Amino acid sequence: MVELEKDYSPESIDEIAQESFTPLFNLTRINSTPGEMIFTADNKMYYFFENPAVKMVHRHWCIDIAEIASYGKTGLAGFKIVLKDGTTLRFSNVFRKMREGIIAAIEERKQ
Repeated sequence: MVELEKDYSPESIDEIAQESFTPLFNLTRINSTPGEMIFTADNKMYYFFENPAVKMVHRHWCIDIAEIASYGKTGLAGFKIVLKDGTTLRFSNVFRKMREGIIAAIEERKQ
């Protein structure tokens, strides 16, 4: 997982975004905050925080799809991604349609 500069924005992505999922809530060692998950054609997944106060403290991040070891449903409306280095990213308010879309986007880029 690469941490991007704080002023990095969705418009900075060279590849055209293929799918976008928003809002999500990141639950990994920070306060819950809405954000946008964007997949690009070059097998990358980006996460952009929406809350300006959070953006001042935390950087946006980018994950190469090849770094993902596993993913799946957690709880009633949750989703988790486990990276090959053991890092776990948990998201809440990811209901069935959104979760299926994220899984499809990951699977499409794994091939």
